[in-house]
Amino acid sequence: MPRGRSLSAKSKGSKRSALPPPPPPVILRVNTVKELEREVLTHAGAALVVVVSPLTPSTTDAMIAALEQLNSSRPQLLAEMHFVVVYALQATKEVCEALAVSSLPFVRCYAYGDVVSEFSGDNTEKMALLAKLAATAAAQKAALLAEKEKQRHAEAEAAAAAAMDGAAPVATGV
Repeated sequence: MPRGRSLSAKSKGSKRSALPPPPPPVILRVNTVKELEREVLTHAGAALVVVVSPLTPSTTDAMIAALEQLNSSRPQLLAEMHFVVVYALQATKEVCEALAVSSLPFVRCYAYGDVVSEFSGDNTEKMALLAKLAATAAAQKAALLAEKEKQRHAEAEAAAAAAMDGAAPVATGV
């Protein structure tokens, strides 16, 4: 290997970059309140939001690794869940404020935009349990919404049938 490559690789490794490396593709990274709204608050399903600090790389790495593990062994219950990471940086201050983050790491679970549970700390087992809790809540809400839609559709069909029955004698009476 040429010396120049070795030195540049060493110098790159020794420099601290301003931003942490991006999360894996299966984990969504949120940097703005608008992205938070799109990926979490208006998501029709469950979402797990983890806020970590690049200033504590071992904790951040552990939390990201736990998310990757949860994703790779994702049961059917978590199939549609959004995994979201927010790095607590000056650039994401508004997102952290919108989430009311008080300490790091911070974990919050949502179902259809509603908060299901939250905690501060690096308990990855608790994070996995809360993800399942949020997914269960989202599945229950989806079933409830489907039932309401079914009732609305049945009522609309009944109203249309009644209108047709009421219109039929007028049409034959003419």
